[in-house]
Amino acid sequence: MKVPFLFLLGVVCLAMTAGCVADDASGDGSGVITAEPTAPGRGSTATTGNAEAAGNGTEELPDPEWADTEFVLEPILDTDGGLAMTVRGDDEDIWLVERDGRVRVIEGPVAPSGDHTGDPVSRVVLDITAKVGTDGEGGLLGLDFSPDGSLLYLSYTDTDGNTVIAEYGMDANAPIEASERILLRVEQPYANHNGGQITVGPDGFLYVALGDGGSGGDPLGSGQDTSTLLGSILRIDPTGGTADTPYAVPADNPFIGQADAREEIWLYGVRNPWRFSFDAATDDLWIGDVGQGEIEEIDFLPTSADQPAGRGVNLGWNILEGEQPFSGENPPPDLIGPIAWYAHDNGRCSVTGGYVYRGDRIGALEGVYIFGDYCTGEVFGIRRFDDGRTSQAPLTIGDDIGQIVSFGEGPDGEVYVFESNGRMSRLDATETAAGQ
Repeated sequence: MKVPFLFLLGVVCLAMTAGCVADDASGDGSGVITAEPTAPGRGSTATTGNAEAAGNGTEELPDPEWADTEFVLEPILDTDGGLAMTVRGDDEDIWLVERDGRVRVIEGPVAPSGDHTGDPVSRVVLDITAKVGTDGEGGLLGLDFSPDGSLLYLSYTDTDGNTVIAEYGMDANAPIEASERILLRVEQPYANHNGGQITVGPDGFLYVALGDGGSGGDPLGSGQDTSTLLGSILRIDPTGGTADTPYAVPADNPFIGQADAREEIWLYGVRNPWRFSFDAATDDLWIGDVGQGEIEEIDFLPTSADQPAGRGVNLGWNILEGEQPFSGENPPPDLIGPIAWYAHDNGRCSVTGGYVYRGDRIGALEGVYIFGDYCTGEVFGIRRFDDGRTSQAPLTIGDDIGQIVSFGEGPDGEVYVFESNGRMSRLDATETAAGQ
């Protein structure tokens, strides 16, 4: 059934995999903020429904094209804790990680199994369960390939609970376990907020998401401290290392030469970025950042001819939770607020970031950013227009959806959904599914 896209009061969040530790919520809540990213205090206001972004007048947008579309999740495979997926170059196979420490390949082209009795062929090509720790929110959390497909990158927490970014050489269609090269190891002070997403960006560099270190409320102050890698998204060059350093820092990273900052940092001020992605058509950056006790946020960072998406941006944690004051500090004038946020209502607790839809099967979703809530299993869409206005609505999905732990993007631009019960599905419209 359809659910109004309004978000009010808070709950205690138990979304382990999504990395949320939420305190009892307070306050009266608010609606969706759909403003062009701005520094708080510069005219950004809260709006609800389909009202356009602050600063663009009062004209009301029409209902989103997908608001009256019925969607379905077409089952693909029952995984053992699948958390993330990627593709290798132009290959149609899907590579995914399972939380305990396995990398699995699904032979493509991948088609839905319909009644779920004909799973596609899949095989485990790497098993590092002996190295992976799964306490708290740990595990094998992310993967991606180098642009030429010759190297596989993994993000996992080791048996001590610390973040490891590792590189593996490839032998035909399988990673070479003995070739593991540790690019980066980051000590994690607590067992939550590990981040875990890694993505090779449009520029060929490796982007690495790290949460604020965990606990609740950012007790270490990592979000606003650029001398630590925690609370940031990093940007590194794994192929530019030396005998003494396993990676290089790109010359245009924003903190190059600053003695009090880590040069690997690309952007900061995040609490637990549970899934970020680049729009395959525009290179814009979207981030789902898990909130504390009240607010979940979506961040949009556009790219331009002279500025890659997100360079040097401060997204505000822990000064702000969404666009709501949190620490009591005054926000700096260059802080960037979210494009959308929602409060904890009706069981909502923890955002799961997704992808901009660039597939061919669902015309109504072209250019729409798809994301969800871990606890409720709701899936939402946001369309951003060139003038900065946004239109948003939930997707009406007939299936009984479980807890959404992750999304994926296939080689054809279709969007996949991973649930905590291990089910991997492809998002589809009922008309399309019926016509297969």
